[in-house]
Amino acid sequence: DEFGGGLSNHGPMVVEALFRLGRAEDIAPWVRRYERALDPYEGPPLPVIEGDWRDVGRTELATLVAGAAGAAGHGVIRTAHAVALLEAADTPVGRAELARALAYWRVSGEALPQGPPLVETSSVGAALVGLSGRDRPPQGRPGLINDHLRSLGPIPTFAGRATIDDIVSSAATVLAATRSSATIPLVHAV
Repeated sequence: DEFGGGLSNHGPMVVEALFRLGRAEDIAPWVRRYERALDPYEGPPLPVIEGDWRDVGRTELATLVAGAAGAAGHGVIRTAHAVALLEAADTPVGRAELARALAYWRVSGEALPQGPPLVETSSVGAALVGLSGRDRPPQGRPGLINDHLRSLGPIPTFAGRATIDDIVSSAATVLAATRSSATIPLVHAV
């Protein structure tokens, strides 16, 4: 599910984004163009989730969450897209995509070194403000996102409790405030 020396396959994510944006007619032409950049899959048969896919997801999540930063978070993102697909309709294609997303997360997982907890913060937004003064990798430097994350050293941890909505809302606020135009983060945001 990677190509070009470590770039994640964004196909499943873009397909869902196009669908959610009401652009279903653009999916097949986009897939035909995009798949030319991908290497054909030559591995063993891909698994399909049997039984309750929610139970499988919860069980896997417990072991995978520590490596969420791997592949620049694409295991997490792709899993979230697969879950959204299954929430809309429980199909064999959706179950196969969830199995593949979880497998990608498992093989690409990477835990970043953790630093000390941030000073008493009550929200994810406050935690992000606390990180705003940290050194950032130089802009325009070559390398993948995970290379840049590793160069930061130990990442301070957030000791508070947060819902996924808190995290997404705070991250979207930071993205909107710091990027004038960034196609890839915006695709992920959709």
